[in-house]
Amino acid sequence: MNEQLDGLARSNALGAVIVLVIRAIAVALGLGLMAIAVPVGLLTPILPIGAMIGFLGLVLVAAASKTLHAWITKTLKRYPWLWKRVRWAFGEKDQPSDAEADGTRRIG
Repeated sequence: MNEQLDGLARSNALGAVIVLVIRAIAVALGLGLMAIAVPVGLLTPILPIGAMIGFLGLVLVAAASKTLHAWITKTLKRYPWLWKRVRWAFGEKDQPSDAEADGTRRIG
């Protein structure tokens, strides 16, 4: 959301208002989903429905806020096993491995 709407906000004042309204709606929806996730998680302890709802809310809030987006991605990158699974939701493309980036190959 941050990349697609920045051009609209810079071009004119009406675009900036539209971006502000879209971000406010996304943040409100995301926070609402995170608030709903707690009771749903407590009511369904066997199925991780609450965790999925909470993660969806977190992604919506992160998509609407540049600062929170940077903080969440920095925190998730500390756990590579988790980051590999969720980076698509944060707009990250598949990145080459370290060996591919150096131009070196692992033998063995």
